[in-house]
Amino acid sequence: MDNTLIDILVDISQYVLTTEYSSLVDEYMLRLSFLYSLPLKNLLEINCDVRQRIFVDEVKRFEKKEIKSTLLYLDDFGQITPEIALQVFSILSNQLARNRIQGNLFQHLAYLTEELYIGLITGSSISESDKRKNEMLISETLLDFDFASVKSDNTSFRLLHYIDTV
Repeated sequence: MDNTLIDILVDISQYVLTTEYSSLVDEYMLRLSFLYSLPLKNLLEINCDVRQRIFVDEVKRFEKKEIKSTLLYLDDFGQITPEIALQVFSILSNQLARNRIQGNLFQHLAYLTEELYIGLITGSSISESDKRKNEMLISETLLDFDFASVKSDNTSFRLLHYIDTV
């Protein structure tokens, strides 16, 4: 990994993790690397400083806000399988969509991580049988990403359920 990219991920980690969670730095860096290294690398390659700063700022605010939820499944990042990857993106997209409903918009974060997710589900990492088996999860995740990035006002079933409870 490029030193600049590592520096950005470490900066995010230091911003989000308080001393209370300092023992989880290694596991948390796996999460940050998995979710954000490719979008950051792309932003660094095209020298888009403004978009990069906006993206990093959104990542910091989002990760800080969701840290307690993140800790519940942090150990999943030690051994990412296609099924775990689908679950991770599903959780992320739903958190981002719920944040939009609460008035906390993370539009760039949602857009760029959705691009990563689309690459995952259209690539060869996930078998066709796994895609068919997880068709509903994939669909709900895409709907949540589109809602969170303000590309659509259509909501997933799980987000409709959340809206009904608030």
